[in-house]
Amino acid sequence: NSVKSGKEENIDTLPGFGKPAPADGWMYRSVLIDTGSTVDVFNDPSIFSHLVKSFTRVQVANGRQHQLERQGLAKIYTYDSCGRPVSIPMPNAHCDPSFKPLFSVGRAEKRKMEVHIAPGETPHIRLASGRRVPLRRQRAGDSWLYYLDFLVPKSSTIDSELDVQNLACMAAPKPDRYVVDICAG
Repeated sequence: NSVKSGKEENIDTLPGFGKPAPADGWMYRSVLIDTGSTVDVFNDPSIFSHLVKSFTRVQVANGRQHQLERQGLAKIYTYDSCGRPVSIPMPNAHCDPSFKPLFSVGRAEKRKMEVHIAPGETPHIRLASGRRVPLRRQRAGDSWLYYLDFLVPKSSTIDSELDVQNLACMAAPKPDRYVVDICAG
């Protein structure tokens, strides 16, 4: 980061910063890493399969209760720290267009993931497989917000989970030559 007018400049605040450019027809979205949330919530139904009505009520920051609309299996597609495509399945995630996306640290831990956002270390999620997925950080006053950036299709004309999985594989940039992957992890 560079210094301007005595303040640290946020150069890593746009979704997809530091990740491979998305293929044509794809874009990055972000989910806020939330240490206080007890549920994973997304507002984009294209990342879900088998959505059903949700009976979950949550208390939001202003103290009010909110009934979440739907829930199901969310699969988000992103890249690990070596630039390899990875999918992260999130069972029992919720879909509600009135919410900003939230990634629950507590739910991640139940799925055998570790979320690393301590000062002085590179923010990342260690998946149950051991692979590391980098997190993007953004200055918020005197503290930081952390985001997981993931790929979604720009078009809403995808008809099935299989289409999304196939397209997610195609969203990964194709190398111009063969490369030996020596990254461990």
